[in-house]
Parts: sequence; structure tokens; C-alpha cells
Amino acid sequence: MAKDNTIDGLAAKGDPARLIPVLPDSRREERVTSVLMAVLQSVDEYGRDLLSAAGAPIRKRTTIECYTEVCFNGADKKISRADRPDGLIVLRYGKEVWTAIIEAKIGGAKLDEEQITRYIDLARASGIDAVITISNQFTARTQHHPVAVPKTKLRKTSLLHWSWSYILSEAVIKSDTKGVADPDQAFILQELIRFLQHERTGVQAFTQMPSEWPGVCKDMLVGPLNKRGTGVAEVVASWQQLTRSMALRLSEDILQPVVVHLPKAHAIDPAARDDHDTRLLCEERRFEDSFRVPGAADTIQVIADGQTRTLTASMTLRAPTDKKRASATVTWIRRQLDACPEPDKIVIAANWPGRTPPTYATLAQINEDPQEILQDDPTRMPSSFDVRMTIDLGGEFRRNKRFVEACVDLLPSFYASAGQHLQAWRPAPPKVSAKSAHRSDGGNNEARPEDQEPTA
Repeated sequence: MAKDNTIDGLAAKGDPARLIPVLPDSRREERVTSVLMAVLQSVDEYGRDLLSAAGAPIRKRTTIECYTEVCFNGADKKISRADRPDGLIVLRYGKEVWTAIIEAKIGGAKLDEEQITRYIDLARASGIDAVITISNQFTARTQHHPVAVPKTKLRKTSLLHWSWSYILSEAVIKSDTKGVADPDQAFILQELIRFLQHERTGVQAFTQMPSEWPGVCKDMLVGPLNKRGTGVAEVVASWQQLTRSMALRLSEDILQPVVVHLPKAHAIDPAARDDHDTRLLCEERRFEDSFRVPGAADTIQVIADGQTRTLTASMTLRAPTDKKRASATVTWIRRQLDACPEPDKIVIAANWPGRTPPTYATLAQINEDPQEILQDDPTRMPSSFDVRMTIDLGGEFRRNKRFVEACVDLLPSFYASAGQHLQAWRPAPPKVSAKSAHRSDGGNNEARPEDQEPTA
């Protein structure tokens, strides 16, 4: 008798996701997907956090079910068996149900717009809430997607994306911070990490810029670029993937979630970010993005300048306003960086009010002479300080792999040397004035009759 694998309450059929799937080598994609989905439903903290970050309705008693080999009764007749979704996630909370189709790619395989569009149509016809894609392509947010799909298709169905590196990074952070309480589940998560880190699984980090990168770099030395010029769109898309890779690298180093810090308009509409980055590349011949580190004094700004062939990471701190001399504000920022291992690689810029240009000095120079960065007028106070690390790549800037390696290394290098030591200045809380203190006790310290204890 054939096994009835209908999923309870849904017009769909599928097999439970297996932690140890019995599949041939030719089906590596299905194998990796099955392992991931089995861990999502088995390791409570990991599965719940990953899905919650994607916007799924996770509550205290929500259960997670994951299925592979999924087909939908009558809704997917136009989809061939080879083109059916790789999986289905079902969240249950009482009578409430939230579902998501899973489509995964490994290795160098790219997500296909036509296929994704068909899955969105399938989801809408079947009452599925979301389509989640997984590949080695990177996006700044889970809600952003590497494939452009008409917004009219997404009115009732969400389109979300995870990169394999993001999935692995979140697992590493959860494991290393002992964020899984049950020891058996913690072991399963460690095995997922070991599995995904193996080269045969097809999980890849972002390693190089596209083939058009050297040509675009050459054009940046000549003058402004044409927005529709050769390679511009490909280079912009690759930079955005690279920034996500940079954030994930620092996340694993500090075991905290580092994210690309986007303006609200860019977070809501990825096309607005595309337009901004394209304009910045073409008109100013540079890229610029910021990264948010939990608890850090400021976001970390990274600039890749195509004219100077440099990479710069920096943080900006408001100068303290409770000091009476400018030298005291320099001492304030200098002392925060006493533990910096290479002070000659850190440059501090003092920003001044009005149109006065900034003044610069390396941390090593300031350690020798704090006056190095000050104006001639000792009473003129700086408004803020920029703490920077710059790498001059020269001709290596245009090399596809070297540029990526330098960007990925820059963020943790700057944070280890400077960022982790910096603290934002905050004014001290106001003190009670002597006049108020005198008034509160009536002008003397004698006990009032009503305050005295009654006598027997």
C-alpha cells in the first residue's frame, strides 16, 4: 500500500526533512537542503531565530515542521517534477498556520527569475505565505532578493532570501555563544556547521568581483562613468553582495550580528539602494556603506575609492563638551586607543566648527605630541573626531579577488585595532545645586517637630 504523505491541513504532500538523507551524489542540492531543514525543526533556538528574523510569526508555543519532495494537489500541474520546490516549512500555533516554499541552489548555480516567478504563482494559488530562496548569492537583508520580481506578484506572498554563508554564520554564532540549551540539539547544530563548512556541500563565500571589474576600475581613473555603461550594473550588484559578506565575517569574529546599516528608504526599497550606489559609482567613482555593530560607539563607514585606489574604515565620535581646553578633548580620544597595537596605521581627524578644514595626525604622532592635531588657538574646540584606517591597494585595487580579500579583512582589522575600544561621550547627569539642597532642608539641619519620634 502506498504511503499517504499528505501534510495535515494543507493541500500538499511531502516527506519529513531528514537529518541523514539517503540520496545519491547527483542530488547534492536536495541533500544539503534536507539537512538544513531537519536542523531548523530540531534545534529550537536556531530554527526559531532564523525564521523570526525572516519575519515569520514565531511565538512561544509555535512548532516548526519541514518537508521535502513537496507537491501541491492540483496547483502545480504546469510545473515539471524536476522544477518543483525543494521544500516546505510549516509553522503552527494553535489553529494558525504560516507556510513557506523553499527553493535552494548550491555551488555557482544562480536563482532563475522565471522559476522564482512560477513558485510565487504556485504559492499564491496554494495559499502559501512566503517563498524563501537559498543560494550563494548575498543580499543586505533577508527581505531583499537577488532576483527582480514585479511588486504586483508580492502583494499576498513574501519573497525572502538566505545566503548559505548567512545560514552558516548564524549557526556559528549560536553555537559559540552557547545559545542552544539542550546538549543534544547543540550537538546537532555543531554537526550542521561541520557539514556546511565542507567544500563538497557547495557552500561558498563571496570571493571575487565580476569579470567587468578591471574595466570599470580603468574607467574610474579617466572620469565619470555612464550609468548604462558596460559592467556598471554587475559591479554595483557585486559590491552589495560583498558588503553582506563583510558583515558576516565580522559577525563570526565578535559572535554578534553585524548588519549593513541602510537608510530607511534603501531598506524598504532595494531599487533605491541600487540607484544610490550606481550614482555614487558613476559620479563620484567610489562605493560607500556603513555597518552596525551591537553596542559600538558608532556605525563603521567603509569607502572604496576608485580614484585613490584606497579602502577606508572609520568611526565618528562627538567631541566632549565638558572640557575647557582642546588638548583635553584630544587626550580623551587618545586614551581610548591606548591598547591599539599599531598606532601608526590609525589616523585621527579633528573636525572643527564652521568652514575650518579638518586637521589630521596618526595616533602614533598624537601619542608623541597631542598638539599635533590642534589649531593654533588653544581655546578653539573640535566638534568631533574621525578615527580611520586606510589601506592603499594601488594596482591591486583592480584585481577581482584581491579587492574582495582586502575589503573582507579591513572591517575586522579596524574593529580589533580601534572600533572595539571606542566609547561615545555622554554628558554627566546634572547635579543638585547647593541652593536647592539648602532649600530642601529648610536652610538648617535641625529636626522638625513632626519628624521627631513620639516619647513614651
